[in-house]
Amino acid sequence: ARVIRPGKPGHKWPDLLVCTDSSNGAYVCWSDADVERVTHINPQGEVPSGWDANGKEFFRVEEGKIPGIRALLPAPEGGVYACACFSPVGVIQRLDPDGSAHEGWPEGGIVKDTLVPQYGEQLIISDGAGGLFIACEKDDRIRRLGPDGKLKKGWEDGVEVARVTPASGIEKEIESLCLDGEGGCFALILENVSEYGPVSTFNLYCARVTADGKFDYRWGNEERSVLIQEDTLNFNQLMTDGRGGTLIFPDKGQVVFRVTTDRWFDPAWGGEKGKIIPGISGRSHLVSDCRGGFYYRGLHFNAVGEITPGWLPDGPDCPRPDESVEDGSYLAVWYGSQGEGTPLRPYAQKVSDPPNFDTYILLENPNPDQTEATLTYMLPYGETISKKKILPANSRQTVCVNQEIPALDVSTKVEVTSTNPIICESAMYFNYRSKYKGGHDCTGVGTPTTTSYFAEGYTAEEFDTYLLLQNPGDVKTDAKVTFILPGSKTKRESYTLPAHSRTTVEVDRIDGLSATELSMKIESSKPIVTERAMYFDYHGRIGGHVQAGIPSPSKTFYFAEGYTADEFDTYILVSNPNERGAKVTYTYMKDDGEVLSIKKTISPNSRYTVRADDMSELSSATFSTLVSSDEPIVAERAMYFDYHGIDGGHDTAGATSPSPVWYLAEGYTAEEFDSFILLMNPQEEKTEVKATFLKADGTTLTTYYHIGAKSRATIKVDDIPGFESCEFSTKLETTSSTGIIAERSIYFNYQGKWAGGHNTMGVTEPQESWYFAEGYTGY
Repeated sequence: ARVIRPGKPGHKWPDLLVCTDSSNGAYVCWSDADVERVTHINPQGEVPSGWDANGKEFFRVEEGKIPGIRALLPAPEGGVYACACFSPVGVIQRLDPDGSAHEGWPEGGIVKDTLVPQYGEQLIISDGAGGLFIACEKDDRIRRLGPDGKLKKGWEDGVEVARVTPASGIEKEIESLCLDGEGGCFALILENVSEYGPVSTFNLYCARVTADGKFDYRWGNEERSVLIQEDTLNFNQLMTDGRGGTLIFPDKGQVVFRVTTDRWFDPAWGGEKGKIIPGISGRSHLVSDCRGGFYYRGLHFNAVGEITPGWLPDGPDCPRPDESVEDGSYLAVWYGSQGEGTPLRPYAQKVSDPPNFDTYILLENPNPDQTEATLTYMLPYGETISKKKILPANSRQTVCVNQEIPALDVSTKVEVTSTNPIICESAMYFNYRSKYKGGHDCTGVGTPTTTSYFAEGYTAEEFDTYLLLQNPGDVKTDAKVTFILPGSKTKRESYTLPAHSRTTVEVDRIDGLSATELSMKIESSKPIVTERAMYFDYHGRIGGHVQAGIPSPSKTFYFAEGYTADEFDTYILVSNPNERGAKVTYTYMKDDGEVLSIKKTISPNSRYTVRADDMSELSSATFSTLVSSDEPIVAERAMYFDYHGIDGGHDTAGATSPSPVWYLAEGYTAEEFDSFILLMNPQEEKTEVKATFLKADGTTLTTYYHIGAKSRATIKVDDIPGFESCEFSTKLETTSSTGIIAERSIYFNYQGKWAGGHNTMGVTEPQESWYFAEGYTGY
């Protein structure tokens, strides 16, 4: 930690203020006798050129004036806003990273008693557009400045949100501000209930002001806004939740509320009663993590108010957080002494806690025209957030969900708002429980269904299985899950899914399912979307895989990928959900054209596993697989591997029929990613395939490949000139009407920290809507 300035014996300073400079450095403000000072510290802990090592003076108090309170806020492009108030004058100054006054701002800042009220704590927050929202704790209105330091149009007189009665003192006061996610802001207001007695008490309200300077009357009026809590104490806090809503902490008790932009009390936070957070007390200092949670005295509380694992019991050795940072970390500032008799010194420290799940949505637009899509994120308890995306013609685009919906379980609906349908996949990279590192990928579901199936599921040894249920409908629905177990045994569980929500079922925690292999059948009263995620340590091969629900059983399933050489193990998982036994044939087609077959009979309501490596003819082979049955069944293929030192596993459901056209939204060859396209030709004659690769910038490349009859072919995209280091999507077409099967496998070391591999089956046509039940951006 850096010593900001050596202490002076017998000299006490007020608290310091600190904020990020948006580049892993910080600004620090303090009062030195009658002078307000601010300094800049770069990421190396040094004071950059243009800044005084002892702090840059930005305001000097006139003799005899009463010292006031300061505020500090990051400005766009790495600068800082500094605010100070000394009765009866206040000042706001904007400084650039080099220490000079920002263009349009006077050297001494803006000094005006009507702009910066003269009493109480100064409240300034960024408006998200280069300007500021400004209020004062003892004032009655909110003002807005533009980047040039001038009041914005419509805000010349401010927006009154609280009434002040001079004759009797403060009747109402603005306690805190935060953004509303729509260009305006929220204000927390205290109404005086008891002026007399040893302790004053207040009612606590929340108001909203729109981006154009209007009071939002959906939130009440200037006299009476949304009531949060009655009979509270002072020193309350209002924080952005990073999702367009607010987190509110009244100092009376240990309760935190979350309120959304539409006045909705979040059930995850106890609804209108709020959520009790043990250990938080009056005058506590909470800081939003901008991802739905907050920091408190070295502890991190996540988006549903739970202490994040790894922060117990006492958190980092920092007394309190003082400023949140966009990457989820915080800055702490405190006074400390290096020993008895030494002066107190102010220190600054950054504490980081990045998420251990990163979620991406991959969008392929194979059309010759631009298209537009809306991503609707569905959160637990039914809250939704929507974002629009523009997709250029013949391109692939990547959306990082962590940047839009941080620290939450999330399902996603992608809906095209033009006439050009698209292809979508979801990829996730993770460090699950600080042990299982890897990634998985899943193609979206085009249409929700009332019935879906999974052949794979395992909870024994070092395997954890999750069922993800997305209800994209406007009303709640009930879902019944039938778990199909060895010995033709079944177990049923029921769940209620709120509208527009995502629900997670941890299968390992269900009685009787903690150590078994299983398949699943899901039935619901309304159409839903299902996925299954698994995390594992398979004989030292650590990772995870995911699969969307299979809408119906079929008598045929095709798999293009299969490998048993080197350190690869391949399994075919078949579920028979019928009341009759099923006679199943496994036909393996090797890359040299050789064809092998085995037959198995699978009991009613049971699951059967075949390990391809156990066949001597396939003990070291590259192959595709056709699974055929006299009864409709469900089939998946799982593979576990050590690919050149990268270990993990992946899984996919089979395709029910060949097609002359296939699409794959995901593909990446940069950094430490290797991408493979796997092609299966189950026909009696060879075929030619036209492969078109689409880059993010709209450029394309077309190549041709030949596949022998009843054979399998592999394309390593990294070896194609011009595609050695890029992200891309793929379109595959046979030059005749011959049908093939297409998959894609990727092996990676994600950002140099999480290694693994994932695989998905291609899709045969673009859709106007895509759904993903799984998604997580938290810890």
